[in-house]
Amino acid sequence: MDSHLDECPLEIIECQYHEVGCDSKFPRKDQNKHNKQNAEDHLVLTQQDLSDTKEQLASALGRITSLEVCLHQSLTGSGRSITVAGARWSIHLSALAATSSAGNQSVPVVMKIFPKKCRNVSFYTSPFYTHNGGYKMQLLVYPYGWNGGSHLSVFLCLMSGPFDDQLRWPLKQTFQIVLMNQIGNYDHHSTTVKYDDRTPSQSGGRVTHINPSGGWGAQSFITLDDFYKATPTRQFFKDNCAFLKVVSLP
Repeated sequence: MDSHLDECPLEIIECQYHEVGCDSKFPRKDQNKHNKQNAEDHLVLTQQDLSDTKEQLASALGRITSLEVCLHQSLTGSGRSITVAGARWSIHLSALAATSSAGNQSVPVVMKIFPKKCRNVSFYTSPFYTHNGGYKMQLLVYPYGWNGGSHLSVFLCLMSGPFDDQLRWPLKQTFQIVLMNQIGNYDHHSTTVKYDDRTPSQSGGRVTHINPSGGWGAQSFITLDDFYKATPTRQFFKDNCAFLKVVSLP
């Protein structure tokens, strides 16, 4: 009997477009006739439903952006960790956002390396902002060198952010990436990354998709020998971790 009802031409059914607003009901045998006679009405209903969906999506994205900003601000007072699957790396994001008297904001990023090393590994840190209401970025790190080289490689990458409409594009700013000396507040290792007219558009232009921009930074940031070497006055790699700090310069 159930099989018959599923195919019975006289069964009263709802229109295929009832979810977008068509309230018509008719015998199953009249379905194609109804669709042909009401094709224009169905199109209008579908377009309206799509418009409503877009508005709902825009509203949801707005709430996500607000939460993202709140999360960024809340990270100023707490830390969190992320494990990179299969890479035997764990990245701990410290929220020790240090702001100098000049208003520069730095976001320390702590990398913790497990005893077994893996080559040909790279990872992105969690997003950070150059300043309040600023550019959204990530740090791309190749712990054992870009393309399997002999240096630790670091690159800044722009991301699509909530404040992009109010910011100037392409990005024209200078940053400093600092590898911290863990046995004293001196003799750190750093490189300057400058976004200017020579920066490729794929690295310094506005990002309009979910993926980050092309990296802009230092392929040969520091040799792996120097990175792991410990001296009486300087040690970058200690207790299986290293500290990288990104500073936005004026």
